[in-house]
Amino acid sequence: MEKKETFRFGVMGAGNISNKFCDAAEKTEEVCVTAVAARSEERAREFAEKYEIHTYYGNYEEMLQKEKLDGVYIGVVTGMHVQLTELCIRYGIPVLCEKALTGSSEEAERIFKENFCYGGSMESFSSCK
Repeated sequence: MEKKETFRFGVMGAGNISNKFCDAAEKTEEVCVTAVAARSEERAREFAEKYEIHTYYGNYEEMLQKEKLDGVYIGVVTGMHVQLTELCIRYGIPVLCEKALTGSSEEAERIFKENFCYGGSMESFSSCK
């Protein structure tokens, strides 16, 4: 049987919802969280220690610059979703963003156009209990 490659996620945000993402990621062999970034380096360090993540940053863009990531999970406050999604798009890194991605249809259209210009692809899904 062929061994699958591990998908390397970076996590933006060190709050409750990012904890839930990492809890789920720990339950699969196909996903590994390799880096975390938060507005506070101390908060990122504490989060990294909790989940045995070896690399942490107090700056979101620095993580994108230095890490080889297959995707980024964005679990920050809603008001930062657009800014960080656009940042990931500019670095060519696929994004899994918590809801709501944007606050308006105009913002969503701008993000999709920017993603298209950078040659990316986007997929979105919603799961409900």
